[in-house]
Amino acid sequence: MMRKVAISTTITSRTTISSAVPINFRCLTWDENGVTIAGAQNGDSGLAPNRLYDPRDLIVDSENIYVSDTSNRRLLKFANHSAEGQSLFTGDSLYGLALNQEEQAIYFSHESGSSEIIQRINKNGGDPSIVVPSGHISRSYSLVAFEGSTYICDTSNHRVILWSNIDKTFAIVAGGNGVGSDSNQLRVPEGIFVDVNRNLYVADTLNHRIQLWKNGTSNGTTVAGSSNLGSGLHQLNSPRAVFVDSGTIFIADSGNNRILKWNIGELRAAVVLVGSGSGPNPNQLRNPTSLKFDLQGNIDKTFAIVAGSKDLGSDSNQLRAPEGIFVDVKRDIYVADTLNHRIQLWKNGASNGTTVAGSSNLGPGLHQLNSPRAVFVDSGTIFIADSGNNRILKWNIGELSAAVVLVGSGSGPNPNQLRNPTSLKFDLQGNMYVVDNRNNRVQKYLVNNTQC
Repeated sequence: MMRKVAISTTITSRTTISSAVPINFRCLTWDENGVTIAGAQNGDSGLAPNRLYDPRDLIVDSENIYVSDTSNRRLLKFANHSAEGQSLFTGDSLYGLALNQEEQAIYFSHESGSSEIIQRINKNGGDPSIVVPSGHISRSYSLVAFEGSTYICDTSNHRVILWSNIDKTFAIVAGGNGVGSDSNQLRVPEGIFVDVNRNLYVADTLNHRIQLWKNGTSNGTTVAGSSNLGSGLHQLNSPRAVFVDSGTIFIADSGNNRILKWNIGELRAAVVLVGSGSGPNPNQLRNPTSLKFDLQGNIDKTFAIVAGSKDLGSDSNQLRAPEGIFVDVKRDIYVADTLNHRIQLWKNGASNGTTVAGSSNLGPGLHQLNSPRAVFVDSGTIFIADSGNNRILKWNIGELSAAVVLVGSGSGPNPNQLRNPTSLKFDLQGNMYVVDNRNNRVQKYLVNNTQC
């Protein structure tokens, strides 16, 4: 099997759990009051080391919390039990961040003046080092980082480059011959995938195709789509992400609001994994932009996966502004169908979802949800960031209402309160982490005891 490489900001392996780590969360309980581990307990934003302002991304390893403090334009590290963050980086327009376990370092791209650079910083501290200096890239939407080198999807320059982290030089490995649709050209590429043989797959977005550059070649081969956009199974419309495994290409066909499974060597997709028109119904999507798999082969934590279509709605094959997903070991997918106020379950291969929590009628009751934005499932138990109700719910699969409100005593900044939680994660000990968005903080909830 090919190595799983994320098609986003970098190759990443987080200590926060994906979907297949057997910890048996249904047997755990948590303290009712959250411990504010990043940001102000009262929800105030600010520039102080113990403040956050519009936090967007979070990385948890065995000892530290890393937060992308977006509106403060900095990367903060919160050491274990520390209430004050250490600023690892401050700059302009800080984008996503990821932990490269191979190097124990964080890679991130960001604007620097009128240009853009990529930096690397050791997760345990030290000075950041420039991986890619200014003047080389423009809007690097996708990175794949290896030890010693970094593949960069240099979107606005219509090329992919391989950057040597050692001697600070680069080689153009795809495109770079002006904008166009010839075999040696690209047009606004947004996603890349690199296999174990260093062959490069490119989502050539505005050429509506997937290009394969064999390692060392100067021309690409079209393996999916063509320069003529369309909605047929032999066509693509603005693909924005690609993932390849064992002879199969998975494509986020953004303009067609669908996810395709395409066998290499075939002239058309084998199946539309997700996509029954543009919309909010369980089987619908609207402009999917990212597609990832974890190390177990599960699709994890991305906007677009295998549910929904191009038409929004509340039918069983539709979604409405979904914001969170979880995929179990059977490849069943759970979707936080945000504006339909429900959690939908798509069995592997099914074309319709089943409501397992909430309904299309929002509300504060234990049988209701209000704009859920994150979901996590373990051993028959669903954990839900019920954002509009400012709470975290524990919901047993098969029940008509939540078993318990884990966190949430009204909207506010107190330890047992939240204000629009947007992300929910667990570490290997079962402690729960919540991005408390409107309170500008990250809350940690310690495991209290086990029930079985």
